[in-house]
Amino acid sequence: MRLYRVTWVDEAWPRLQPWDPFHPLHLPVDRQGAGRFDNPHRYVALYGATSPTAAVGEAFGNSALWKPGEVARAKEGHPRCLVTIDVDEAIVLVDLDDAQTLVDLGLRPSDVVRRNRDRTQEVALRLWLEGEATRPHGVRWRSYWRPEWEVVTLWSAGLEPPWFPLATVTSVVELSVASAPVIAAADVLPRQLDTST
Repeated sequence: MRLYRVTWVDEAWPRLQPWDPFHPLHLPVDRQGAGRFDNPHRYVALYGATSPTAAVGEAFGNSALWKPGEVARAKEGHPRCLVTIDVDEAIVLVDLDDAQTLVDLGLRPSDVVRRNRDRTQEVALRLWLEGEATRPHGVRWRSYWRPEWEVVTLWSAGLEPPWFPLATVTSVVELSVASAPVIAAADVLPRQLDTST
């Protein structure tokens, strides 16, 4: 499976450990908790999308105007990038867009679709707490911004690194308002793209 995420990356990231700040797979654990499927007292959650356009849309969807300075905004000198991640096909994801899966879990579509983080985090914790041998690696569902976009959350086995040994970074590309995925996402949502310099 191939996933994409938007994050800040150190240009020297190949020399970093995946849990080091500004590695493409790094996650600031102390800032987790607001995500739909977070439970930071149990695991680390990595959010991605199955297309570059969806990853950009998820990152910037809350803003009506996408300005060059925001899309390309650096953090502590590190550029904002689109990261491509290949995930081992052995991972098991719970498909929360599948009707039979929802029935089997005793869930209603509204348990997943609504932006009720308390409920979705409760669902995530229940799934994660399954026995280690049968525990899924995460969930997949449809984007709030555009149902055609598929998004994925991967869960670590615990809080100690390495968090995602089945994930490999294959590409890191700096973002700008001229990036094809940014243009496509702005067009699809739609959002106003400020291309002035």
